[in-house]
Amino acid sequence: MGQPLLTLTLLGTFEATLNQTPITVFRSNKIQAMLLYLALQPGVAIPRETLATLFWPNDTESTAKTNLRNSLSRLRKILGDDSAVCLTITRQMVQFNLVDGVAVDAVGFEQAVELADLKTACDLFVGELAPGFSCDAPAFTHWLTLERERFQRLGLEALGELTAALLVQGELAEAERLARRQLGLEPWRELAHYQLMQVLARQGEREAAIAQFESCQDVLEIELGISPSNETFELIQQIESGEYGSGFAKAVPAEELSIPFQAPAVPEHLVGREAEIAALKQQLSNDSASIVALVGMGGIGKSTLAATMAELLRDTFPDGVLWGNPHLSQPANILDLWGRAFGYDFSGLSDLESRATAVHDLLSKKKVLVILDNLDNSDRDYQPLLRAVAGTHAILTTRNRDVAAGVGAEIIPISELSAENSLTLMTRILGQSRLTDEAERAAAEQVGDLLHHHPLSLEITGQLLKARPSMTVQNMVERLQDAQRRTGLKINQKGVRASFETSWDVLSNDLRRTFSLLGVFEGRSFTLEALQAVSAEDRFDTEDWLFDLSALSLVRSDVQDGINRYSQHPLLADFAYEKMGEETAEPFGRMADFYLGYAAEHASSFEQLDPEWNNFSGAVQAAGRFDKWDQVKEFTAVLERPWLNHGRYQDAISAYSLAKRGAEKIGSEKMLADTLLRWAEIKIEQSDYDSAWDDLELALSLYQKLEDGRGIGKSKFFQGCILFDQGELLKAKNVAKASELLLQESNSIDDLYANQELLSCILLETEPTTAESKKMALNLLELLEKKPPTDILIATIRLLSIISFKEGLYEDAKRYAEKALSICESLNYQTEKISAIYALLNIQIDLKNFTEAFMLAEQGLNLVKQLGATRIKVLFLQEISRLYQLQKEFSRASHFADETLVLAEKIQDRLNYGYGLRQKGDILYQLENYSACTEYWKKAEQVANTLQHTELSNQLKERFKFLEAI
Repeated sequence: MGQPLLTLTLLGTFEATLNQTPITVFRSNKIQAMLLYLALQPGVAIPRETLATLFWPNDTESTAKTNLRNSLSRLRKILGDDSAVCLTITRQMVQFNLVDGVAVDAVGFEQAVELADLKTACDLFVGELAPGFSCDAPAFTHWLTLERERFQRLGLEALGELTAALLVQGELAEAERLARRQLGLEPWRELAHYQLMQVLARQGEREAAIAQFESCQDVLEIELGISPSNETFELIQQIESGEYGSGFAKAVPAEELSIPFQAPAVPEHLVGREAEIAALKQQLSNDSASIVALVGMGGIGKSTLAATMAELLRDTFPDGVLWGNPHLSQPANILDLWGRAFGYDFSGLSDLESRATAVHDLLSKKKVLVILDNLDNSDRDYQPLLRAVAGTHAILTTRNRDVAAGVGAEIIPISELSAENSLTLMTRILGQSRLTDEAERAAAEQVGDLLHHHPLSLEITGQLLKARPSMTVQNMVERLQDAQRRTGLKINQKGVRASFETSWDVLSNDLRRTFSLLGVFEGRSFTLEALQAVSAEDRFDTEDWLFDLSALSLVRSDVQDGINRYSQHPLLADFAYEKMGEETAEPFGRMADFYLGYAAEHASSFEQLDPEWNNFSGAVQAAGRFDKWDQVKEFTAVLERPWLNHGRYQDAISAYSLAKRGAEKIGSEKMLADTLLRWAEIKIEQSDYDSAWDDLELALSLYQKLEDGRGIGKSKFFQGCILFDQGELLKAKNVAKASELLLQESNSIDDLYANQELLSCILLETEPTTAESKKMALNLLELLEKKPPTDILIATIRLLSIISFKEGLYEDAKRYAEKALSICESLNYQTEKISAIYALLNIQIDLKNFTEAFMLAEQGLNLVKQLGATRIKVLFLQEISRLYQLQKEFSRASHFADETLVLAEKIQDRLNYGYGLRQKGDILYQLENYSACTEYWKKAEQVANTLQHTELSNQLKERFKFLEAI
């Protein structure tokens, strides 16, 4: 592209240049403001009515339109012939076009932020958006104020992230410059003080770091009336004690010890890949992101090469190496695993696209190497994985060249070894002494030819020879020739098949049976106990057979968290499944039985469940494949709470979908009703209320037909949860009361506890005092504390925190909330953890501990984003708005109030929509915009009256008294 025809510089100044000549005359500020407004929204068609109202709000409609027409005409004249390039003007709309020849620095800055190109973003962000500019148009001025704040926030975040990255890389001089830039823009920015303290300490300037801390203390007290955070105090203590200082840069930071490295161990033998390694190093060592695809047939060594590169480039990627195999794991679970590698839990995001976006946002801010192994399974949608790794350094392995071409990857073909390298590989496995005889060496060369120099086949054949020292290589040649005569496969498959068949031929009957049974795992990682259950053999015999198969490279062994786990190459897994023959129902059934029992035994232990999620899913699918619908139903019953508590929503949905199909296939109304009931709970967690209600209605009708009191009671309970979430409190109370009677009659204790917790929540919102709700919650707590901790116990403790908070008993409220949070963390219950953080946030805001409150708000919003907990996000946004309001940052408070209203309306959360209207009115009242304030409070009053919500109604009555007094 040549020199831009029109350049708008909006950051740090307001300049327009046309054909390299500054535009000095705009005739009026409104024309200049209109250009600014349009340019910051490139490609967006702005209705002419919007522009007329924005800039001439007090004029009649006719006059405003005339003024707009004249201003657009003048703007065209100012831009001359180039106006046709950058402006599209019709009778209905006006649009600014960011085409070739047009440049806007602020838009480039936003694009760099979105792409996580921090250096470009920080270079472009040189100051405030259009500083000092204004025009006589209040609505535009309000819009510009919000845009200035938004750009300021984005710029500071980019500077902060780049500074942090530079600190990790040890580039202290540049980190210092950027930290001081942040403080120049916002002197009270604690993060910048913290980073500058780190820089100074690591440069050996201990006294300067201490002085910087004192400066931070002073400015926070003067500007915000707060003290530095605990993290800042901890840092200065480390600096003063000498724990953190000039030697720090040479030491390994503690956080680096947990850098994820998910690549498997590099296999022992790798030969003949020097050219490919050099090409990969060149592609992946560049600063710019790139995707490289290793393309070749199965068993050719793609995964081995990828694992080798992960190890070789480990230091090049300071944020770690991630690995995923969509042949073995669902894409949703791979994304979840990647998130958890950095302390995030994305399992609660309701769909793959949302989860892929969240992971992409995470990875785009890090320098990681991502390896996607075995992208060949056509029945599994791996596109979300590819979208997640866009913009990172990635290696793909695939047999399908079209897959690589489809994502624009740089393709590196992986072919068979050369004859020389085949011989080298055999020599390494067997040892030089085994091939000193000329005839044996020639036979080894012939083995390479017979196996078409295929690495996996050579490895398996070599290990077979190694395990049988008395077998000559010449004898192996004869065996391979015989196997090839028996297979009759295509030439490119003969080598693989021959090596597999030859190994199979020499296995004992016990080893053959053990090997074939590995087919039930379909390449997934498994334990000795699982295989023993499938084989129904003695533990020690099974362990010995696994050891023998591992020695022959027919199974891989790996130690994870001190436990031996085993797996197979996909080709070997397919071969094992083939050798099972037609009688597969029994071994698959035993596999499903084992994992069903394992899930039931360890349902309350996340550490025990976590390595086996893929096997649970595989077992459920196996049960469905053989029409074991009772087994499918048992899985959904046993894993119902673990799936929910640990955010394994995709696993649950896949199983419920299968269970529903099975129920319909066998005509079991009970199974269908139970499945719909369980599925509805997942949908409620994801705020999918309409679909959940439909499922509950159908389940309710089925339970009524079956005269199943417990089922009816639980269906009504979940309907009560939906009504409560949507603010229909009286309806929720009636439904919960009806549910209580049914659950009491059916003696369903745990379900009754959950219903009582719901009733206590409803009473807290509907009764004039907390007494009844508190009494019920305390009675429930006494019962629940006698049992192992559950999500209902956590919810009850958190409810008592809310009750204490409403009573003004802040220490009690804090104690309850912290207890709930502690149990959540011990059990890894993520959804309840967010709610506990929210309870603590409310307490800290009321106590005006703003630093702690902002930290909790950030922590909570991060979890909300990870889990996709939409309803509680509404609550967090509302409290953040209140935080800013208390600090008199009204524009930010208003922004978060608006976000609250939009989201609450979207998910039909009527009660919090009402509270959001009240909050927006509160902000406008403090801004003395009484007419707009009245409008919002009246709307909130309508919501309160509709919902018959006493507390909200009373709050609004008090506020209207304030207005009357003005």
